Amino acid sequence: MLSFLSDIPTVRLIVVVGGMDDQVPSLPSLTGVEIITYSKLLNQGSGNLQPFCPPKPDDVATICYTSGTTGTPKGAVLTHGNFIASVAGATINEKFYPSDVYISYLPLAHIYERANQVMTVYFGIAVGFYQGDNMKLMDDLAALRPTIFCSVPRLYNRIYAGIINAVKTSGGLRERLFNAAYNAKKQAILHGKNPSPMWDRLVFNKIKEKLGGRVRMMVSGASPLSPDIMDFLKICFGGRVAEGYGMTETTCVISCIDEGDNLSGHVGSPSAACEIKLVDVPEMNYTSDDQPHPRGEICVRGPTVFQGYFKDEIQT
Repeated sequence: MLSFLSDIPTVRLIVVVGGMDDQVPSLPSLTGVEIITYSKLLNQGSGNLQPFCPPKPDDVATICYTSGTTGTPKGAVLTHGNFIASVAGATINEKFYPSDVYISYLPLAHIYERANQVMTVYFGIAVGFYQGDNMKLMDDLAALRPTIFCSVPRLYNRIYAGIINAVKTSGGLRERLFNAAYNAKKQAILHGKNPSPMWDRLVFNKIKEKLGGRVRMMVSGASPLSPDIMDFLKICFGGRVAEGYGMTETTCVISCIDEGDNLSGHVGSPSAACEIKLVDVPEMNYTSDDQPHPRGEICVRGPTVFQGYFKDEIQT
């Protein structure tokens, strides 16, 4: 960071997490920047206690940067009111309980995990943080045994590939038994029926153990999830699988698959905290009157919409 400090002249304080005070480099006084360890900062704070001042809805909670898929990452200014609205919208469709356990391994720099953290606080859900090594994630899952698992299609694809490869390698009777169990559960789910518990005892309970054995809900976001993979997760892990669509600028969720909706390949209905409108795009021949599927630019309004991009009125 010190190498490009001159490019961010507004910086006045750098907090170093870890390390000893005598190991922290000092900067020339002319830079106007102070470097301090986190432990020293805590000690200074404990000797200078301030009264608690609850935030107001319009107070800024965070500046969360976009992933940069359409250009340079932009800082979305999100308020406490934005986050509360996002959580309130989710409570209409989802049910979480203090007995639930959530594993946090997604990047906290992204709105997906940031919103998940606020959700866990609201519902009183226990949170376990992974070790920081993706290669040890399966070990963390086995130890924590979460009930809620949020991830991205890339990992779900890896889980799918690993299970299918193991099934094919087993061959013979085990492969035929898996296929019979899979098809039986799939047909039951598609027709809104409860699958026979026999298939879980014979086949799927062992697969469930890969995620700790207690996952009752899986959530996918950040990019499209293949309908085949979604069906696979429902069948093998036996819980609800929800796919959502959202943006940093809307404090995560715009829409999500509703409870009881067993169809795959879509992202559900709008969150109760926002409104969605399709606006015609003539240059792309998209209109909201297109049949059988209306098309257009997705416009969102409501209390979850951000306040603007940090120091970028033009892009806002």
